[in-house]
Amino acid sequence: ELATEDSDALIIGLVRGDQSIRGAAWREHIQAGDVLVLEAGPQGINKFVSTLGLKLTGTQPKEEVQESEKKPSAVKDGDMLLEAVIPPDRSWLVGRMAGSLKLRSRFGINLLGASRQGTPYRGRLREFRFKAGDVLLLQGEKERVLEVIGLLGCLPLAERGLQLGKPGQA
Repeated sequence: ELATEDSDALIIGLVRGDQSIRGAAWREHIQAGDVLVLEAGPQGINKFVSTLGLKLTGTQPKEEVQESEKKPSAVKDGDMLLEAVIPPDRSWLVGRMAGSLKLRSRFGINLLGASRQGTPYRGRLREFRFKAGDVLLLQGEKERVLEVIGLLGCLPLAERGLQLGKPGQA
């Protein structure tokens, strides 16, 4: 509880094996292998992860995971970036569903959250249909995220330089 209060992160779900716990997940005792679903801003996630000594999952495309297990980590501390972006009217994202884009397998980035008119989207992200003006939170390797923002036709919000795993930013 202290870690969530200190980092402004809220545990909204937990996945343990093939069981998904929503709502009261914060009451559960965290076990090795659990996947936590958090609601937090970029700095809150970074602080939560570093305070508890956790690692982020899903930071590599699935096909690269097996290959990277054979060699040193493909993503080093400080290489990860969280970026909030907005698709304008001309973005090819508009009208498409998040799940159809396969952002992780095609581009190596993750869609961590979405918000429309200031209201966070609470459903399954893969079912989120993009509209112009939505705020999207993308996460991945810094160079990759910056490249994909352009490919998607999105506009980054004001530069804040938030990076995951960067010393001194927790």
